[in-house]
Amino acid sequence: MTETPSVQNKDDSMDRLIEDIYYCKACEKEQFAWCFKEHKTNTIPVPHKLPPIGALAEAKVIFVALNPRYSEKPGKSYNADLHQYAMKSLEQFRALARNIDNHGNPYIADPSEQTMDGKWEEFYRYHIKIIKDVYGRPFGEVALATEMFLCASEAYGGVWRFPTKTSPCAKTFLVRTIKLV
Repeated sequence: MTETPSVQNKDDSMDRLIEDIYYCKACEKEQFAWCFKEHKTNTIPVPHKLPPIGALAEAKVIFVALNPRYSEKPGKSYNADLHQYAMKSLEQFRALARNIDNHGNPYIADPSEQTMDGKWEEFYRYHIKIIKDVYGRPFGEVALATEMFLCASEAYGGVWRFPTKTSPCAKTFLVRTIKLV
């Protein structure tokens, strides 16, 4: 009979996973140009990626999307500053993993919980609604959002571009994430 890992072991393992994602250079080694494209606001010479975000090892629900988007286009979808924040240091990457954004607010949260002048990540609106309706609690206390492919890409005509057949993310990190939840 397999024992359930202790909460401390799960937290330590999740912390190692977040660190491994932050320092991953697989895209650089494979020369995936899609995540190293020169961006106007790209002051950090690393791929833009996001960690699993939310309740981490305590999650009851996990949402898995394809990959994060990187947008320098002003407006609702602009998020270059969040990527810059996340990749500036491991501590900031860990903060985002705990659902704290570059303004000190919950990143995945109901707009009523935000203090960012009406800016919020609309992509997660249904994730938030499901968790609120089912659990009656904020997303970050109950759920986790992650991606099959962790490096961000830009949208071109509504089509996301990323090398799904050659990206190592799903094999390397998604399975580990799911096992820890």
